[in-house]
Amino acid sequence: MGTLDIKNFPAHGVSDEDTFLMTDAKNGFVAGSMTLKDMKEKVITPLVKALSLDYELLTQAEYDAIGKKKEGTLYAIEEDGKLVRTYIGSLPLTVGGTLGSLDNVDEEADHAGSEDVVLMRAKGSGTWTLKRLSEIGGGGGGTGVQRNVRIVNNLDSKNISASKGEPCWLNFTFVSQERYTDSEPYEDTGERGLLQISVRNGDHSDYLVVKQVYVNSASPVAFDVAEFLSSGANNVMIKVTGEVTEVTTPAFVYTVQLTALSIFADNFRWWTAYSGAIILPLNIGGNIAKTLHVSMSGKDYNESYEVAIGTNVYIETAYNYTIPHPGKTGVFRVSAYVANSDESIKTKTVSFNIICTVAGVQVKLIAINNVLEKATN
Repeated sequence: MGTLDIKNFPAHGVSDEDTFLMTDAKNGFVAGSMTLKDMKEKVITPLVKALSLDYELLTQAEYDAIGKKKEGTLYAIEEDGKLVRTYIGSLPLTVGGTLGSLDNVDEEADHAGSEDVVLMRAKGSGTWTLKRLSEIGGGGGGTGVQRNVRIVNNLDSKNISASKGEPCWLNFTFVSQERYTDSEPYEDTGERGLLQISVRNGDHSDYLVVKQVYVNSASPVAFDVAEFLSSGANNVMIKVTGEVTEVTTPAFVYTVQLTALSIFADNFRWWTAYSGAIILPLNIGGNIAKTLHVSMSGKDYNESYEVAIGTNVYIETAYNYTIPHPGKTGVFRVSAYVANSDESIKTKTVSFNIICTVAGVQVKLIAINNVLEKATN
């Protein structure tokens, strides 16, 4: 995907038809525009002939249904009689698109809302972001109030990996501030805001509002969105509208990759006193390359093990992992989890207290598991 560079923008006429901008590759600025009709007739068709490519005109659904794309074929995608995108084999060649789809423009640019906004790039930053005119002293209906209303991400990244059946926490802060002159510092308004969460994924091609709830400003907000996700890529968009100011933040979009990676050990006989090797039966899901991590610890004992189990899944039939006996009597903690190669995606950890024994040693031991966090008498 290209990037936006507005320097040296030349004056030129733009057609009323669907139009895209052309960039001067040598000098790095926008050089002109061309209608999609001209693009098809003057660029795509000659390109196909010059490169001796096969050419197919399809809908997006027809293209997606092709199991293995032919690398020597140019696929042109048409919607409502208009050329919207092209591929050479499985490689996308962007012809149209939105401002937010550019590499150096924040995706929030496609969700600006109804307020007056400008596109800005901070000194030293490579990304163009939205800024409300009211935040920089413009707009605001002539009231003189300058507002700083936005969402601050408290996570390390906007890209999140999650496992099916496990929580997926977003963490952010709703900022609502105001001032009346440029010389004054911004002050928190202290207002609540209505949080709107929308999700786009394989189940919904457009953003669908899935939750609305009030949140406080100036305080971190933790929200579990696991119930709204589907397997694969998910875009989770959040906006907050001030209860008093009635100003809506620019949209903030998280990208969540959900896998079916899972682990259970429901059939492990933890109440057995083990005098030999410990057999740990594990039900493991998720058809991605993964590694099983097992550990065993106790008094003066700590061992860990790893085994690559590839893309295999063990749902109906358990994967039986053998843990060596520690060679001593006592209560030990056995734990296991599954993760992908770089551990960016991993399951919950299943853990058990077990008893191990050695012949000739007599001692009273007890192993306790499944302890309630809270009990009411």
